[in-house]
Amino acid sequence: MPGYDDLRELHRGGQGVIYSAVQRSTRRRVAIKVLLDGMYASAAARLRFEREVDLAAQLRHPNIVRIYDSGVTPDDRMYYVMEYIEGATLDQHVLALHTDRDGATRRVLDLFIKICDAIHHAHQHGVIHRDLKPGNVRVDAAGEPHVLDFGLATSAEHRPIGGSDRRAVTVTGHFMGSLAWASPEQIRGDFRNVDVRSDVYALGVVLYQLLTARLPYDTSGGLHEVSDRIVNQPPLRPRTVSAQVSEEMEAVVLKCLTKEPDRRYQNAAELSADIRRYLAGEPVLARGDSAWYTLSKLVRRHRAVSTAIVAMVVLTVGYAVTMSLMYSQTVAERNRAESAASRATVVRGFLEDMLSSVDPSRSGYRVTVAEVLDDAQRKVDEQFRADPEIEASLRHTLGMSYLSLGLYDKGAEQLRRAVEIRRRVLGDEHPDTIDSIEAYAGWADGHAEELLRLVLDAREKSLGRGHEATVRVACNVAGFLVKNDRVEEAARHIDDLLPTAEQALGADHHETLRTRSCLVELRRRQGRLAEAEQIARRVLEVRRRHPDPEHRFTLAAMDALALVLQDRGEFDEAETLARHANGVYRRVLGESHPVSIRSSIHLVRLLHAQGRLDEAEQLGRKTLDICRDAATIPFVECELNAHGAGSLGSPGLWRR
Repeated sequence: MPGYDDLRELHRGGQGVIYSAVQRSTRRRVAIKVLLDGMYASAAARLRFEREVDLAAQLRHPNIVRIYDSGVTPDDRMYYVMEYIEGATLDQHVLALHTDRDGATRRVLDLFIKICDAIHHAHQHGVIHRDLKPGNVRVDAAGEPHVLDFGLATSAEHRPIGGSDRRAVTVTGHFMGSLAWASPEQIRGDFRNVDVRSDVYALGVVLYQLLTARLPYDTSGGLHEVSDRIVNQPPLRPRTVSAQVSEEMEAVVLKCLTKEPDRRYQNAAELSADIRRYLAGEPVLARGDSAWYTLSKLVRRHRAVSTAIVAMVVLTVGYAVTMSLMYSQTVAERNRAESAASRATVVRGFLEDMLSSVDPSRSGYRVTVAEVLDDAQRKVDEQFRADPEIEASLRHTLGMSYLSLGLYDKGAEQLRRAVEIRRRVLGDEHPDTIDSIEAYAGWADGHAEELLRLVLDAREKSLGRGHEATVRVACNVAGFLVKNDRVEEAARHIDDLLPTAEQALGADHHETLRTRSCLVELRRRQGRLAEAEQIARRVLEVRRRHPDPEHRFTLAAMDALALVLQDRGEFDEAETLARHANGVYRRVLGESHPVSIRSSIHLVRLLHAQGRLDEAEQLGRKTLDICRDAATIPFVECELNAHGAGSLGSPGLWRR
């Protein structure tokens, strides 16, 4: 294939063949998927292949395989180029985890949460996978999962959720997909109900496998026989397969696997949130729902039997209800769980309506993501003041979305309001409140440390000091102390945190590397530049193992090393790193994104330090113009003042 060397076939399926290769221009190893049959491929196959490329290319998430390029070979074979993930499939990786029983379940669930978050990211971008299974998730050497193969995905942009898209699911009446993981509505051909909840069902099957090492149904026999089991028979309860599965996790799995989409988690975020509750020792919403749903299924199954059997079922119902209420402690707690599920449905509907407005065929014109968020914010102001918990959920989501676009002021305001509502309604210790406080803390001028330490205390109590979420918050505290020049305090904090992170998560884990990055900046401020350089090089070396050379954490590690090298007077290597990172930021995020602007300012300072004043002034004025157009002057003033670059209004600013 032109432009690629060392092609090796990795996998051959019914639709295409996947190769690994080395891209000549970048020398990175990539994976290439080629459509079988070339110019003789059916129109439907070519259409599905094009859609797979289009949909997957929209998604930028650390746990979704990234698309680099696509095209047609000289012999008319369609192909696309993606990240090469060297590692095992999800089921193979988890099998290895289970050889060490100590803490295996927690590690499996932590891994599964990341997969749920990746799928939720796809759903938020209007992409439904529809072929989730362990073989379509690969786990790299660092233990990070990567979702791939969007060959059967569909887009909410082309088909509203709940709408019909028959050609994407079937061809000439034959089921397409992986039967063992397909939802009942997919198998029945109930196209109106094939939506994000179908992916939740598949995630439930995957979770069942990870916990029990088997499928929830017997998949031996013919297609009709297996389909009938999935559509009509209840799954085998996980605890009858493995005594290691807790009652709470069994309830979570069974909620995913309910036949009716309305009774499942309504999106992948709800599923991951319930698993996080379980890991935090909190009651899971699924436990409250599962008893009632099991009873209703029991009554329905015995509807035609004698009165005596029905009476016995009623007694069973009464007993089960009593046990459910004993577990939940109070009727009020039970009602809160059901109310939470109802609110989640409302939130899902609102977000789906918000996403559909991006479709120009519906809105009448093309809109930007920022405009969609602004419109959603206005609707929240108008529609949800009477239900503060829904309002808080939506404001939290809007806040995180604004932040991802670099609209920090708007994002911080939405998160502030979410925190305010949740503290008032749910209290400081509720998991949802803690999540919002953690998201807002970095933007809370004057209160950041107080909020960060509140979250850190809550995470330590519920998850333990070595949990990834606890280490993440502890690292944020370290970053705050370093940024505010509380050097001795920061040193003590990092000296205590780093061994904990290394022992609990591993030396090369993301949060351990973040802690080391804080240590790099601390050593810079202490003037211990040789040590700072050594640590920064180690962090960058590990970050570069990520299959995406343009990953944001790799770029951040380049920036950090460039700053250390600049301080040491090693300008050539510093400039090479800084220019590379700056170029990627501007191309991927846009020139007006605050991260791109910050990177440009760092480059201005680097040029200035070398005495290249004309170049520094030229880039500085260009950056200033971009800031004026993007209305980010206050941000740049803060950034410049933080680095001793003076005031924006001063003449000859860039020649200082």
